[in-house]
Amino acid sequence: MKDILIEYGVNIAVYLIVTLIGVLGAWVSSKLAKKLELANIKAATESVVSATQTTVLELQQTVVDDLKAAAEDGKLTESEVAELGTKLLETTASKLSVPVIKLLEAAKVDLTALIKSTAEAYIKNMKGYWE
Repeated sequence: MKDILIEYGVNIAVYLIVTLIGVLGAWVSSKLAKKLELANIKAATESVVSATQTTVLELQQTVVDDLKAAAEDGKLTESEVAELGTKLLETTASKLSVPVIKLLEAAKVDLTALIKSTAEAYIKNMKGYWE
């Protein structure tokens, strides 16, 4: 009788340990998946930032300098700024891969806002550097 109770006790303990290991494994897997997802989102965001900065420099060299030179006061008009904003969004978006766009959309990242804010910050830094 004592042997049977010990055997049942051991079986229950083994079952509980196996269940606990399974739950712990699932929890660790969940945390690792979340960490990997966040790392992917960070990499995608960095890709957008890099593409935006490259596009700003390209537009500066190919469009902005010519527009400023053509203007009497050397400044861009509001319509020219709006047109540049559209070109910035289109050109930057064309540089991004489909997986990057889909990942950021799934993460509810506003791609347009990210591109615009990155461009504004980068342009501000460039102006500060040139002045």
